[in-house]
Amino acid sequence: MAIWLMTLALVVALGCVAAELPADWTPPPSPGRFLTHEPRGPTFKSGQPLVATSYFYWYDAERGLHIRNPDGSDALTDHPTTLEGFSYRSVTWHRRQLADMVEAGIDIVLPVYWGFPGAKNHWSNVGLERLVQARDEMVRSGEKPPAIGLFYDTSTLRSEQASSTSRPGTSSTRAPTSPSRASTGGGTST
Repeated sequence: MAIWLMTLALVVALGCVAAELPADWTPPPSPGRFLTHEPRGPTFKSGQPLVATSYFYWYDAERGLHIRNPDGSDALTDHPTTLEGFSYRSVTWHRRQLADMVEAGIDIVLPVYWGFPGAKNHWSNVGLERLVQARDEMVRSGEKPPAIGLFYDTSTLRSEQASSTSRPGTSSTRAPTSPSRASTGGGTST
């Protein structure tokens, strides 16, 4: 059921993007170096079936982030084959995740964004930069990694309102801990 709803949301979102714009419409300037108005590669065609996945990447085995609970107990329900290099900070780890997605036939990866303005060192921002670097490396080497979308987890808005520990300028690395999200032991869930 959840996959069906996510697929429906993606179809609706893509349909909205494909709506006709006035002939004199021009996009505003790009807000950053990772965003451009020109496609960075081939685009998808109408009627083409697509496979997308959410991507939860807040793990950092070296620091124990989202690997161990504050009391030292295991925070993972499912475990990767190895914790070596298991980190949102690792371009190599993201590249392995993207390669696994290619092998699984995934067309679009939707990394969760759980950040907030001003938190440059937050795992959401650092991890997205590393993910983009990994994808760019794959493209340069002739591989065809999944396109990157974004899953904006708005639960961060509720959490930020209730907590002063994650306000801009701090180095919080918290992530939502609901069982549906915290139980994933790897980068992707389907």
